[in-house]
Amino acid sequence: MHGENMQTPCRKTPGRESNPGPSRCYQLRHRAAPPVYLQFTLRLGSRSILSSCPAPDQPGEGVLLHYSSDNGITWTLLRHYAYQGFHEPRIVSVELPSGARKFGVQFRWWQPYHSGRGHDVWALDEISMTSVLFNTISLDFSNVLDVTQSLGFYLGNVQPYCQHDWTLSFSGEPSPGFSIRYVETQSMQIGASYSLQFSLVMGCGREPSPHIDTQVRLEFSTNHGLTWHLVKEACLPGMPSCSEFTAPSVYHPSEFKDWRRVTLLLPQKTWSSATRFRWIQNYYGEQDEWALDDIYIGQQCPNMCHGHGWCDHGHCRCDDGFSGQDCQPSSPLSSSVLSDFESQDALLATWQEVIGGEVVAPDMGCGVVSSGSSLYFSKAGLRQLVSWDLDTEWAEFVQFYLRVGGDWAECNQADSREEGVLLQYSNDGGISWGLIAEMYFTDFIKPRFVHYELPLASKTPSTRFRWWQPLHSGEGYDQWAIDDVIILSEREKHIIPMANPTLPQNFYEKPAFDYPLNQMSVWLMLGNEGMERDNNNSFCAPTPSAMVFGRSEGDRVAVTRDLALRPGYTLQFKLNIGCESEFSASAPVLLQYSHDAGRTWALVREGCYPGTPGTGVCEGSGRELREPTVYNTGDYEQWTRITVVIPRNVAASKTRFRWFQESSVYRDAPPFALDGVYISEPCPNHCGGHGDCISGVCFCDMGYTVEQDSCVPSVASPSELTEGFEGKLSPLWQSISGGQIGGGCGIISEGKALYFSSAGRREARTAPLDTTNTRLAQFYIRIGSKSLGPTCTRPRSRNEGVIVQFSTNNGIQWQFLRELDFSSFLEPQVVTIELPPPAKTPYTVFRWWQPQQGKHSAQWTLDDVLIGMNDSSRTGFHDKFDGSTPLRHNWYRIQGGEVTVDCLSLDTALTFNSEAID
Repeated sequence: MHGENMQTPCRKTPGRESNPGPSRCYQLRHRAAPPVYLQFTLRLGSRSILSSCPAPDQPGEGVLLHYSSDNGITWTLLRHYAYQGFHEPRIVSVELPSGARKFGVQFRWWQPYHSGRGHDVWALDEISMTSVLFNTISLDFSNVLDVTQSLGFYLGNVQPYCQHDWTLSFSGEPSPGFSIRYVETQSMQIGASYSLQFSLVMGCGREPSPHIDTQVRLEFSTNHGLTWHLVKEACLPGMPSCSEFTAPSVYHPSEFKDWRRVTLLLPQKTWSSATRFRWIQNYYGEQDEWALDDIYIGQQCPNMCHGHGWCDHGHCRCDDGFSGQDCQPSSPLSSSVLSDFESQDALLATWQEVIGGEVVAPDMGCGVVSSGSSLYFSKAGLRQLVSWDLDTEWAEFVQFYLRVGGDWAECNQADSREEGVLLQYSNDGGISWGLIAEMYFTDFIKPRFVHYELPLASKTPSTRFRWWQPLHSGEGYDQWAIDDVIILSEREKHIIPMANPTLPQNFYEKPAFDYPLNQMSVWLMLGNEGMERDNNNSFCAPTPSAMVFGRSEGDRVAVTRDLALRPGYTLQFKLNIGCESEFSASAPVLLQYSHDAGRTWALVREGCYPGTPGTGVCEGSGRELREPTVYNTGDYEQWTRITVVIPRNVAASKTRFRWFQESSVYRDAPPFALDGVYISEPCPNHCGGHGDCISGVCFCDMGYTVEQDSCVPSVASPSELTEGFEGKLSPLWQSISGGQIGGGCGIISEGKALYFSSAGRREARTAPLDTTNTRLAQFYIRIGSKSLGPTCTRPRSRNEGVIVQFSTNNGIQWQFLRELDFSSFLEPQVVTIELPPPAKTPYTVFRWWQPQQGKHSAQWTLDDVLIGMNDSSRTGFHDKFDGSTPLRHNWYRIQGGEVTVDCLSLDTALTFNSEAID
């Protein structure tokens, strides 16, 4: 204490009603020259519940620091030291405001409430009031006198270096017989809550000398330099008693090619009344230059400025983009990372630091990790990947693909636990790191998918992540590679519906392809997108918005983000598989879903066949017989719209979808392309299967119009289909898959027939028919034979039978009409099916479908198909042929006749002339 000081007793003040007792305070009157700083050591209790110094445990039991300039009549608050902090002794420095820099000012430390004698204890020591802070070094090297009073150095010079005006730099060749160079502080008193901060650069872009340990070590001594120890020791996996995994205070040139700030909280082992620090380089060559700038050793700043500012006598000078007392982000940061490492140029836009790694092609480094290129770490020195700071308050997970070592020279296996990879997070700009997961070195010798839920402590407005390999055996050893890193925030997830229609209603008549609503933000990951050599326009059927998957550097995949769905929502997309017409069952495109963030995948819709066991999604007498969401080459030669109604089991949780083609195994798999991907609330009747359903609104195909919010044909559908397969096929067949006119199974009714024998899908599907007054569907069919040989083999399983179904929405959903048993149609038979009421609509589609595909399935033949026969006049009959009612409403069937004025009739009549067929 300097000047006259008088301790006065504190006035008693009433305690809380539940815990009566006097308040506790300590007053100090200062009568010397006006001070600038008030410095003291404070402790509020202890962390131990067994200690004789029990800590405050309630709000209000903290300590208030006041000052008064009117002899205690009024008090002004300077600081509040909360009850939760200061469980260890901490040196506190307070810069006094102008109102406190006067003669006769009083200060008091006051605990308003406590729980009585022996409870909520606090202690105060080493109070000083000065015009300069004791035990602080703050140097920017612009004043040589300050430098020489605080530091001693050997082989260093105060000079400009590497774009900084004034630095302490070390350069030049080593002296003969003595190569060490260093800078050392004067002895200073170090205590609780002290920190050390400095800027360091090594080489300024020049490569370090090979095969020399040119690292700079930061050390301390508490015995006047007799012995030195690292300020921060390494704490690595496998070491005992590590509360967190940290690197030592040893700095490698690979990490400091540019100026970089280092901030350290000084541990208790450095506390003493005479502590020295030194930066030392033991070995170096001519090109191994390094320099220091902006050294600060003193009291910590609030929250260490969150790692985004310089500490200056307890106050933060924040970096650009950060502000406030403790340097919080000035504006919200990005909250997601989606990185596929396909471009070295785009690397630093997503990542703050990539040290020891580079983007390599699939045939280099550790090979294909997920798909395409990967980020490969093999260099000497530090190996780590660090993200920019992110707003992770609403983030949920981090996921990636990782490989650590392998069995060849460019990717050899690590041989100790420290050579694995750690995933860590930091909420203070990299000053301290918390652990998310350790990727054990023997668990990743093959590429593995990794997904971790983010711990609560990592969800802050400013969090960064790093992948760090603590140790390795040098360049070309213990390599590792990472790919497809995703950190996702709920704030950027899509709320269904994901696309809002912005097109006016009169665009309904336009083709859907004219207005691609390409939702790129819905995609989480795209693997092997693009064509092998050229741009996407080299795809056989490019569209402006199509996503083409044509590379074979790993599997081809498109993955959506996690979505919140409800049963009955629709997933709609257009698919083209290489414009190939020849069927192939190898390398199909699978549509799958995952409820566990991509750990496991299942088909969105499993196949449901007559012979499928009654389990899971294929059960009950009313089950819908259908194909799985597996799309084979040859079935999607043209752009085809596919609409999938989301089943209840798929919508039961947060769901992500993926389109997946195993092109890593089938290298010659044709490329596939996606377009018009929508996930939406369902539209009425799913737009009749003739339009894009976007946010519950139908955008109809050309030739269809809106009626009752669905898409219906602009002109009335035909009411009858008759087909004998003797000549050109009727235009009322929408598609024939796997069949052609032929006699492979002999004569069925008479003449030719429709013969199905291909290795792929076998299906005959009609165009929409107006079956409002239609009675039946009738046809001849044969499924295999007993003795016709290889062109008409005998069926052996139930799934080789033929299913007859109808749909009122163009095949999005199918309803059952008849199962034609595989063993009952070895000879041709006529089948007549009375249409049930649900099948009688103005736009009903019918199909004949054999569930089991492949060259080993029995062939089958269809002939003399009739869908017709009027079924409306059950009470009477009268027809004047005057056009008052359509013919189909009265007549069972009319073939070859038309209503005209002929044969001298007075008005219209039903006329059969010689030009009519039959």
